[in-house]
Amino acid sequence: MGREKLDFRNHLPVPNSAEALTPDWFTSALGMDDCRVEAVELDRFVAGATSKAFLRLRYSQPGRPDLPASVCVKGNLETESSPYSVSHVTEARFFRDIAPALDIPLPRSFHADEDGERGIVVFEDLAAAGAQFPIASTAWAPADVAKILELLARLHSATWGTRAGNPWWLEVGSTALRRGGEALFTPEAWSGGMDRHRLRKLLPESLHEVTGVRAANSLLQKHDDASQAHVLCHGDAHPGQVYVTPEGTRALLDWQTVSLAPWAKDVSYFLGGALSVPDRRDHERDLLRGYLDALVRCGGPAIPYDQAWTDYRRQSLQGLVWLVVTDAMQDPAVVEVMVERYATAVADLTPLHLPGG
Repeated sequence: MGREKLDFRNHLPVPNSAEALTPDWFTSALGMDDCRVEAVELDRFVAGATSKAFLRLRYSQPGRPDLPASVCVKGNLETESSPYSVSHVTEARFFRDIAPALDIPLPRSFHADEDGERGIVVFEDLAAAGAQFPIASTAWAPADVAKILELLARLHSATWGTRAGNPWWLEVGSTALRRGGEALFTPEAWSGGMDRHRLRKLLPESLHEVTGVRAANSLLQKHDDASQAHVLCHGDAHPGQVYVTPEGTRALLDWQTVSLAPWAKDVSYFLGGALSVPDRRDHERDLLRGYLDALVRCGGPAIPYDQAWTDYRRQSLQGLVWLVVTDAMQDPAVVEVMVERYATAVADLTPLHLPGG
């Protein structure tokens, strides 16, 4: 994965609007020598922090099975740069530099590139291919959670011990997540979330004010940075990031926060968000053992269970970000359910009582 830093001067321009997704641009992006994109039809455009343009393509050689009839183009397709552009760049780098070497199910990408400020990925249109997208707040069966944990074990084992700078842009900790957390954890947002979700009796008093949660997050980040065993982590692996193919394969979307981190960051966050509170309490230990067994089967290390349980508990803290998720980011009804799951996990697992927590 040691790709060198690129010189962008000779790269295909990264579009900054849906209008820039022209037939000529697609012909170059898809790398076609014997066929051209003759027409591009915009089906729908989803604006927001991450823009998505869903388009139908018509070729000079129609009917070729190797060429996508419809695509989803993801990036910052707004005329102005966005504070979230770093996440678009990261996702483009992931699909360009890392994804081709991974043996896990991923959305097929036909083009991925960035220019240091903007990123763009041309994906298969998963919805047109029949994929389903579970709502984040839908409670998963423990057996289905185990399938995602197996996928994470494959990812983590294949990248165990990866060091920052391989490839050149890969860093310890997600810049996008950390910047986002700093912006979201304001006194007003935190106090409002605590009151709206009625959490003052559930969460420890040290987290009742934003200074406490900021201090706890800072300690968690220092612990993550000092870890001796970093893996490639998705970084935002909650159940709303999953799609299911018509064949029943479950896979993760939105690799915008990929970074190096301890394995438990992905495992704790997904498990804590996907299960109902009673199911998490009843099944989390067995599911964690299942992940550890899968890690070994996939070629990763054997982690002692007591150590793994401590690491899992420590990472439960990250779910508290849902307390400050805005209505523009997620459906309020979804947020209400997710906050209950993650906040209860923090109350049950007491990450602040651990050494360094």
